[in-house]
Amino acid sequence: MSTPGTRENGSIDEQQLLDWCSKARELAISSGRIEVCDVQIGEMLARCTIEDDDGSWPCDAIRNVIEAISTDPICSGLSCGIHNSRGATSRNKGGNQERDLSSKYRDLAKKIQFVSPITARVLNGVADSYEREAGRWDELERWGD
Repeated sequence: MSTPGTRENGSIDEQQLLDWCSKARELAISSGRIEVCDVQIGEMLARCTIEDDDGSWPCDAIRNVIEAISTDPICSGLSCGIHNSRGATSRNKGGNQERDLSSKYRDLAKKIQFVSPITARVLNGVADSYEREAGRWDELERWGD
């Protein structure tokens, strides 16, 4: 399933995406499920792989929707979706894979920190979690699994 508001050329119509999110949230509020809805929206937004021309990710339209709604559950869903996008991995020794991911998400956060501070905070949180995970893998290697 593509992100709501995806045009034929692959770009995102920000207003269409925001309208879709607003309608989904309205329905969720009426059924008492807003937190679950926001988590799911965050996870969906994390699956959108479109970058801006300067390599910023998430793209501007996605970031603007995150910044507009900006609930803790959306941020949680975004973080969870980013982690889940990694998929299965094979292990090398130590935490170098996780350090690389930490660096990637830290760099992405730096690019957008002034225009999309909430999204940057989530990306920095993802970077922090990968850094902690790298430390755990380093310790496992140090102690011989």
